[in-house]
Amino acid sequence: MKFITLIVTCLFVGCGSAGSAGPTGSQGAAGLAGTYGAPGTQGPQGSPGMQGPEGPSGATGPAGPAGEDGATGPQGPAGPQGPIGDAGATGPQGPAGSQGEAGVTGPAGEAGATGPAGEAGAAGPQGSAGPQGEAGAAGPTGPQGEAGATGPAGPAGEAGATGPAGPQGEAGATGPQGPAGSQGEAGAPDTVVGVLSCYTTLQAVWVSDLSTGTNVFLTGISVIYEVNQFSSGSILVTGTVNNPGFGVSSLDYYIPPQGGFANGNLSLTFDVVPPSDNGFWQLSVNRSNWLLAVVYTDADMAVDSLTWTTPAAGPCTLYGTVSP
Repeated sequence: MKFITLIVTCLFVGCGSAGSAGPTGSQGAAGLAGTYGAPGTQGPQGSPGMQGPEGPSGATGPAGPAGEDGATGPQGPAGPQGPIGDAGATGPQGPAGSQGEAGVTGPAGEAGATGPAGEAGAAGPQGSAGPQGEAGAAGPTGPQGEAGATGPAGPAGEAGATGPAGPQGEAGATGPQGPAGSQGEAGAPDTVVGVLSCYTTLQAVWVSDLSTGTNVFLTGISVIYEVNQFSSGSILVTGTVNNPGFGVSSLDYYIPPQGGFANGNLSLTFDVVPPSDNGFWQLSVNRSNWLLAVVYTDADMAVDSLTWTTPAAGPCTLYGTVSP
């Protein structure tokens, strides 16, 4: 502050030679803060300061996770053999082992030779009677005596229970084929003794076709049915179903009392309701009145089946004899 005051004084009053320094005046009041000047250019970097003293050690951090085990090192050389230790004390007696099996008895030795009889000694005094000796062994059985006379036969005993059947014996070997038999007499010829013949055109009918959702008009369908009765009693059944422009035939043979013989049943596969996939016909005759029954089933129809029955004065004609 003194230096600034001196410069201002020299500018306005003029400065002479420097006088002696006067006493220091009292501290003036602080002037207003001036505006900040523009930052000066950065000076050269100073030299590094001296290394400060080492700070105190920090607190010990938490232990890190254990590292993986290192690989096992190679086997070291074997150490020298140590001295042999003193013998240990004898252990207690173990339990006795189980009794061994008896050995095989050796063969009896040969009897020694009888020595020579000694000289008879002098008779001694009569001794007291000894105790009764044990009974001697039984002597050998005497020879078989002669057979005595046969006694009268005793009463017959009751019959014993029948024993169980023995096991089935094995089948014997097949015997040789016998000679061919003589030719039998020719049988009577199996001839046709009667014929039932039927022909009819079925009554036209409308049916609902489930596959197309439309109605189909069945018309012009005709049926031919025939039963041939043979002298042996068997029957041959034939039949045909004709749709205009196409037809299907079938036949069957029955021997009484085979199933189907009673009514001369005949089955045919012939589809008349589109699509052509599963239409079936069943033809049969009632032997009590000779009426022909025709039944048609088709999964494509709205109804389960259609049935036609010819009237009593219908299209069936009987020739000869067809037994019911």
